[in-house]
Amino acid sequence: MNKYDKIRELKAYEKNDIFIYVFLLILIISLFLFCVILPGTKKAEGFAVYYDGEKVFALSYSAPEDYIITEGFENYFEVSLSENRITFLFPPDKSEYNIITFDSEKKSVKVTESNCSVSPDCVYSPEIRNGGAIICAPHRLKIAPLQDDGYYPPVTG
Repeated sequence: MNKYDKIRELKAYEKNDIFIYVFLLILIISLFLFCVILPGTKKAEGFAVYYDGEKVFALSYSAPEDYIITEGFENYFEVSLSENRITFLFPPDKSEYNIITFDSEKKSVKVTESNCSVSPDCVYSPEIRNGGAIICAPHRLKIAPLQDDGYYPPVTG
């Protein structure tokens, strides 16, 4: 009997292999449960705009007309609730801007226009709903969802 015949007589798997496969299957299922099904993130209640790390604007999707602008930043914002649009302007000459569009039904927010650079990354960022953030580094601007009277921390990687 040569070595090839011995290999052909072996089983496709050994007893120890079954334990490894079962362990890997349990590990994959538990990671799926912990990462996808169990977190149960709540829907965002609104969103906040941060400028230089300071919260300067907040809007609740349930009552958009009751938005809050931090004292001293009233001249920075032009709010059009009929178009679901907020324009963030930079004084004193108001030449820099970001146009922020929100959807109260989908509970989402997105930057739709900006003049921060040749290729405004914040405009190409996907809309945010329950987590994450939109960052406009040249304008020192961050938009994050509100949740339970605070902001839901952005996911970083």
